[in-house]
Parts: sequence; C-alpha cells; structure tokens
Amino acid sequence: MSTRTFYVGILIALFSQTFGAQELSLPEFVATITQKLDNGQLAGSSSLAPRSSVSEDTSFQLEPHLAQTLGSLVGVTTLPDNRVALFHRGPVVWSPGFFDGAVFPMKHRKNGPIKMDTIVIIDATTGQYITSFGGHTFYVPHGISADAHGNLWVTDVALHQVFRYPHQVIASAKTVSNVNHSLTQLADVLVSNANAHVQPDLVLGEAFVPGNDDRHFCKPTDVAIAASGLAFIADGYCNQRILIVTPNGQMLDSFGTAERMLTPHSLSLLEKDDLVCVADRDRSRILCYNAAMSGTDMSSEISSKRQLMFAIDYPLGRVFAIEHVGDHMLVLSVNDDTKTAHGATVDLANGRIVQDWSPKEWRSGKQKMPHDLAVTRATPGKQRSAFVVEATAYNQMKNNWLANAEKNLFKYKIQT
Repeated sequence: MSTRTFYVGILIALFSQTFGAQELSLPEFVATITQKLDNGQLAGSSSLAPRSSVSEDTSFQLEPHLAQTLGSLVGVTTLPDNRVALFHRGPVVWSPGFFDGAVFPMKHRKNGPIKMDTIVIIDATTGQYITSFGGHTFYVPHGISADAHGNLWVTDVALHQVFRYPHQVIASAKTVSNVNHSLTQLADVLVSNANAHVQPDLVLGEAFVPGNDDRHFCKPTDVAIAASGLAFIADGYCNQRILIVTPNGQMLDSFGTAERMLTPHSLSLLEKDDLVCVADRDRSRILCYNAAMSGTDMSSEISSKRQLMFAIDYPLGRVFAIEHVGDHMLVLSVNDDTKTAHGATVDLANGRIVQDWSPKEWRSGKQKMPHDLAVTRATPGKQRSAFVVEATAYNQMKNNWLANAEKNLFKYKIQT
C-alpha cells in the first residue's frame, strides 16, 4: 500500500465527518487531495517520520523465581506508575483437542478454574513481583489490556467472557515488599488467594455459553479501549468480528465480518487517526478500519463509517499481536513453515517492514510462540518500552512448570 493510498483513505473518512455538508463533493475533494499528494504539497507526504528503532533491553529480566512459578504467559499490558500486568495460564495447557469445537468440555470444566493468581503485576524496571490476583476465576486466560485509567480488561476463551477489573480495587491488592523472593514464597503467595477481594466490576458474556448475538462471545481474544471508555473486543476464534461496547457494557456495534477474518487475535487503536487495526492472525494480515470513536449510538450512519480503510498482507507468517508507535506498527508473528518467529516494525504508510528486531532465540528453527506485546504510554522526556510475552517458554511437555526457567518475557527499548 502506498503513502498516497493511505492518506487518501484517511481523508475520505475525515471528509465524511467534516466536509460532507459543504458544497465540495467527495470526488472533487479526493481529486484535490490526490493532486496535492502527487505534487508533494502536503507536509510529510513523502514518508512517515521519524522511524522507530527497537532494540532488546538485555539488562531486564523477570524475577527468576517468578519466571519459574508462572504458567504459560499469554498476555501483557502496561499500567501507570511503571508497572506491567501479566496474564498466565498456570498449569493449563491448550493442546490439540482441548476444546470440542467452540465448547469447553465438561471433562476440563470439572477440574474447576485455575487456583493460583493468573494476573501478576511486576515492576517495569526491575521485573520484580509486586502483587497478584485472579485466582479461582479463569479456565483458559487469553488477552489482557489496560485503559487510560488503569482498569484491566481480560478475556477467557473457555468461559467466552470479557472481564473488567477497576483500578480502585486493583490498588487495594496486598503487595509483597521483599525484593528477593524465594521460589517457595512466590508459589505460596500465588495460591494463597490473599487478594480474593479484587473482583471485576463488569463481566460480559455468559459463562461457558458461546454465541454470536450481542450478549454472547465465542472465544474472545483481545480488548482495546479508547480514551472515551469505548471498548473494542476481538471476537475471536469463532465469530470473526469486532464488537464495540460502552463503559457500562452496552453493545453498540459490530463490524469486520465482510473481510472474512480468520481469528482476529489482537487489536491496536490509533486514536488520533480514528483507526482500529486488527491482527487477522490466520490470514497473515493487518486490517485497519475507521473506528468512528465519536459515535455513541447504534445508528446506521455511525455504523456505516466503520469500514475497512486499508489492509497489509504480512510476509513473515501468522500475525499474533500488534501495537502502534506513532505511524509504525510493532508486529509479532509465527512462520509455521520455517518454524521461526519474528518481531518486526511495519511502516503503516506503505506496509513495508523497516526493522526485524526478533531475538536470536526465535530464529533458531525451534517453534516459538510470541503471543502478546504492549508498549508503555508516551510520556514527555521518557523513553518508551515494549514488553513481549512468549507463550511456549514454559515446559509443557514435561508437565514440570515449576522447574522451568527459560526466558518468557522480553523488554525492548524504543527510540523515536
């Protein structure tokens, strides 16, 4: 996709919201803007700059005993006050045949939810454990996201539900102040249920009941939250759609089915451009839609604005996670043919890969599964960072998850 096509697509969307009532027609508007782009009359039309540079922060590591204690890390998000929230599956392994189609089988349900805390908050600088909660709640954790207030949104693909934890309740969670935790201490803390009072204030969907109406999900994967509180939900492994809900849980709209997505796995909001981008995992592409974030009703006028603006066919395999930094997109992918995984930066203006920042472990030919990434919020004078979780680092085959110390959380420095 060219820079010209990208900008014309965005400007068409802007036209419909700001120029539609004036005498200038849409074709005349597009022709005028296109001519200016071709003549280089619009600032920044030749390229999107500055280019982001990503490099691994090799000094960072997750607290070693915590790395040994957690199960498969599947979700990561950043919080205010230099904290990172991790979402893990404890002893649960999503292996072939684990689900009966969309249904989570009774043979697994009878084991009950994961007993240990599944949401773990760490220090973004030291990797040290701070607090945890979410025990006795989830069956197969998947996505975790934070909004601008620090509320946490999580999804469970077995329950077919989306949960929101309010930041006020999260702040009341008991913390462990020691900086050098023993393996036994951390294991005990994670199963102690000491923060059982930390409960969600919003639960969407019906437990264990998949569906495709406005009250049900089918293996929802991720949530992206706008500053207004509107939540975009990727739904998911079965429904192949994006839902929009209000802060109080009312469903406003759904879109994306026309593009025949095959597992919308991750979302990224570009609020200044009024775009929501989707990692269409199993079609190896990134789809970006006009988000119409100002729309707060179900009117056909608002719904019709949520159309596909552009698509990027991704050459490095299935797209697991995306997150934007300015006008670039950080992308995690897995190539099943070469048994390699990749972290890369894509220029949204033309769809080209401008940097491959994959750690050497991912290029070894041993199948890896980078599953999620999160970027710290932009703060004046402060360097941004990206965090990546590796879902297969935990020793699944030997069922020895307390003894595995392989690296499963990476931190990257972002230069812009």
